[in-house]
Amino acid sequence: MSKINNNFDVYNFLNIINRRIGKLYRLTGYNPLPDNFEIDEHKIEDVLILGQMKDETIMPYFINENKKEIKKHFKHSLKNCMHIIKHHQFEKYVSKDFSDKLTDYFNIRKDLTDLILKDIKKVEADETALYQEIYNLNPILGSLLDEMFEPKIDFDSLFQKLESDYNSIYTNKIKLLEKLKKKKIEQQGVQKSLITKSASKTKNTQKERKNIEKTVKNQQNLQKTQEIQQIRAEHARLKKEKNNKEK
Repeated sequence: MSKINNNFDVYNFLNIINRRIGKLYRLTGYNPLPDNFEIDEHKIEDVLILGQMKDETIMPYFINENKKEIKKHFKHSLKNCMHIIKHHQFEKYVSKDFSDKLTDYFNIRKDLTDLILKDIKKVEADETALYQEIYNLNPILGSLLDEMFEPKIDFDSLFQKLESDYNSIYTNKIKLLEKLKKKKIEQQGVQKSLITKSASKTKNTQKERKNIEKTVKNQQNLQKTQEIQQIRAEHARLKKEKNNKEK
């Protein structure tokens, strides 16, 4: 696979993951990914697939709490991210590839949560949308790591089955995406067929209308011809009568 390592590609990659993180990189040059991180086609494809799995309807379980308590949940998430980044407790439970994935994820999640905490101070902040931003960094990890918003976590319990649960959910979601894609293609085929039939019906209707118009026109011409013949015949009769009188 081709390696992509220029600044523009780093920006695009981060922007696909989260626009806020992409903007941070564009404005400051700060990159949450490690120096040896290689952006290749496989990683881009993985990010794009995860993007298709985003859940824009997900609600934080703490949404009914007051703003002060909601902010605390985001602070807990930030604190837990920093703890995980420092201690890497997940490494003894997961494979090397998944460990790298988690390292990148928690680095980005930490920076995003830090930025989001600044937004929560605003009166008009939409806490649900901010929660969804974190959740949809990686919708699968988002669904498995809701405990991150709590002050106390059993990290060993959190990471023991994380990789196997992740792979299981990922496989099921891929199947669902393929099923939805197949259904969409089938619907497009049905729509195309209906459009073709409609066009054919319209064409036939136009042909029928032209035939009717032609028949009506022929009848009108015939009627007009008959009227002319009648007028000529009447004119000839009157002329004949006039000649007979003059004799």
